[in-house]
Amino acid sequence: MNDLKELYIEASKEIEMASIFQALANVKRLKILHMLEKPSEYFPQDYLEGNSVQAEGIRKAIGLSQSTVSEFMSILRNTGLVASRKKGKSVFYSRNPVEFKRLADRIRKEL
Repeated sequence: MNDLKELYIEASKEIEMASIFQALANVKRLKILHMLEKPSEYFPQDYLEGNSVQAEGIRKAIGLSQSTVSEFMSILRNTGLVASRKKGKSVFYSRNPVEFKRLADRIRKEL
């Protein structure tokens, strides 16, 4: 029984890593993550709130449709690399530094 549980945990970790790498395999998503690292350098102040960027600011900066940005941000949020919060009708996104550190540690350890 313990072996089965360990196999399940290992498979879950591999699936999680694969989904992160799939998210990172898109050039536009990588660009968004890069821009979210230092948002004040890439986005107008109107779209910033602390280190968070309003979805519309990402859309304008990256030149994609609202639906594509929404899909991309959902993918990034599901990996944990990006956090989101709603304020009224707007959604603000920011990088999740804890998850980036965890990812870097796993890459060093497992790859």
